[in-house]
Amino acid sequence: MTRDPAVKRSMCKRCHSALVPGATCSVTVKYPKLSRRRRAQLAAATSAPTSSVAPDALPSPDNDAAMDVDPPTDTLHPPAPAFKVVPTTITTCHACGYERRMVHDPGHTLFHDRAQASLEETMA
Repeated sequence: MTRDPAVKRSMCKRCHSALVPGATCSVTVKYPKLSRRRRAQLAAATSAPTSSVAPDALPSPDNDAAMDVDPPTDTLHPPAPAFKVVPTTITTCHACGYERRMVHDPGHTLFHDRAQASLEETMA
């Protein structure tokens, strides 16, 4: 028999005690610190790309010599990978000290809840 996900999240995986915030567990939200490299990647991803090509070297109808030459590519700064800074909810059991980490997204609905809603709509 499978348990409802809400019940699974309210039980400690190690000692099987009920997790009640403030009474049997503590709940904290932790925002990750970005490393220097990640901050630079985030800044590079959000900033507009700059061109290091001289205006007279760009192709134009008046400059036929530049039409034959490809403009140089900017190989010094490859595009930064897109990433999202996601806070984490940490639930710590007071009985055994087990920490459970979950993504903190208030707008998130569990798949079980979405599937149940779609099943009820199709049955009606």
